[in-house]
Amino acid sequence: MKIFIYTATLLGAVIGAGFVGGKEIVLFFNGSITEVLQFAIVFALCCCISVKRIADTQSYDLPQLLKSTTPDFTRWVFSASYIVVLTTMLCGANDCFTMLTDINLPIGAVLVSLVCVAVMRKEKGMAIFNCIAVPVIVVFLIVALMSLPETLPLSTQSTVTQTPIVYALFNYAMCLSVLGSCTPVKNKFVPSLLCTVVIALLIGTLAMRIDDVTALQSLPLLYLIKDNTVLYSFGIVAMCLAIVTSVLANLCSLTAELTAITKDRTFSLMAILSFCCVLSVGGYDTIVKYCYPVIALLGLFVALSCVFKTVTKKTVNVRSLSR
Repeated sequence: MKIFIYTATLLGAVIGAGFVGGKEIVLFFNGSITEVLQFAIVFALCCCISVKRIADTQSYDLPQLLKSTTPDFTRWVFSASYIVVLTTMLCGANDCFTMLTDINLPIGAVLVSLVCVAVMRKEKGMAIFNCIAVPVIVVFLIVALMSLPETLPLSTQSTVTQTPIVYALFNYAMCLSVLGSCTPVKNKFVPSLLCTVVIALLIGTLAMRIDDVTALQSLPLLYLIKDNTVLYSFGIVAMCLAIVTSVLANLCSLTAELTAITKDRTFSLMAILSFCCVLSVGGYDTIVKYCYPVIALLGLFVALSCVFKTVTKKTVNVRSLSR
């Protein structure tokens, strides 16, 4: 059961609105098996390297892992990055709300924030929510993808900043926020590998069902199923759940950092989400184009730091360190 909870939490950090809607897949993949393998190998290796480092240092959250592995400035850069991604997710919530109601106000971000505060106030709230939401999201993706025919690979060429490896490193950086902080599992390598397999299969299947015309849409997968009322409604629910799971993953690290200062978890949650709601008037595409590669570089830096510290046997028990 613990392995299922941990795997669901990792999946929740990766499967966001951009994944469910298909936009991220269009940007980083064109449908070839080689690309999917590149993603899977890089993502799995980085996660396993971090799991080893987490075990060696007994880290229980991202700030502690970074404190024992990288220079101090890395923590603050990660926090800034998570704020950017969190804002992106809230932008997606606004877009989703506008699409459903034609009301062009940041109400979606506020609603998602309220749900997240309610979930995160409980000690195991995120794990419980992910155990419910992630299976629903995965089932939707499987049903939707199986109902669609395969297409030819996309003709668009990836740029240097939009490759499967960049996407793998970005999602690894997102997973770092929950790798050391959710339900203890004796062998965390297993959930990491399970998460990799599920994500790789979904990416491969989704990439083979989006053609060049569909790729131009803001939400390619939902565009493909728009004529199926039941499946489309299911997709809207899945996308909303995916937004929440991604927001929760980003909140893990940010809340830990701010709570260390304020000593009040609920206040920290509300302060972070309120700030990001104000910023959520920005655009999604710009953030994906410019910020994903930067966060991917951060992920690569942490992975290499974990390798260096492990190889040189520089192990520190972070429980003996003060924040």
